[in-house]
Amino acid sequence: MSGEQQVVLVDGLAETEEVLKAVFEPQGTRIARIRNRNSSRFIATNSRPNVVVLDEAENRPARPDFDCFKSIPCVVIRSALQAGDSESSDPGTLYLQKPFQYPELIGAVERLLEQSS
Repeated sequence: MSGEQQVVLVDGLAETEEVLKAVFEPQGTRIARIRNRNSSRFIATNSRPNVVVLDEAENRPARPDFDCFKSIPCVVIRSALQAGDSESSDPGTLYLQKPFQYPELIGAVERLLEQSS
């Protein structure tokens, strides 16, 4: 990975943000955490992220405000995987099922960062 990159965590836990920062910030990758309702404003006022990590809540529809991140590689964390959740359906989107292990998330983010550089 070369140059400054950015990963945006949407609706994730503070612990997930801390793990991502601990792993990626020493490598020069910035980590930002936002709430889904602020994602349009974030994109309007910041540079385009290289990867988005979207933690979908069980009590709301999938990706209600996610259109502002179209065409950005994404890791989607879901409580249950759905039909069509595969790399072949969208090679720029990787899916993890809750509960997930942080090494799985780190590996998925690394793969997408490598693809985006």
